[in-house]
Amino acid sequence: KKKEKDENIKKKVVRGGKGVRMFMDKAPIVIVVLNDSRAYMLPDEQYVLYQDAAAVIQNTSLMAERIGLGTCWGTFVSDSGQLLGESKIRQLLKVPKFMKFSGILGVGYPDMQVCRINRRDIQESTSWIKK
Repeated sequence: KKKEKDENIKKKVVRGGKGVRMFMDKAPIVIVVLNDSRAYMLPDEQYVLYQDAAAVIQNTSLMAERIGLGTCWGTFVSDSGQLLGESKIRQLLKVPKFMKFSGILGVGYPDMQVCRINRRDIQESTSWIKK
């Protein structure tokens, strides 16, 4: 019964993401990334807040891949027009106003590989400046 309730909550949350509705609900685990806006000098640091979240999402994705999990990063950002029904989602998840939605990450065992990035040798993409 709890699993059913959690699944319903996940579906309601994911439906709020304009760009992620079609695929994010298929992920077994969904992580909603939040930032505490009180830690930033807004509006001057408004972009820093999202840059910090991006670093967290990227590092989480790299660690997930390391243990055989796949991730899908989606736009789920406060005040962006990409998050529909933000107040309802806040209420559902009991998220206070000072917390900013900063992204969403679907996590699970991958059943396909979307794209393979061929890595270049570090010497091909690095310039060393010597004094």
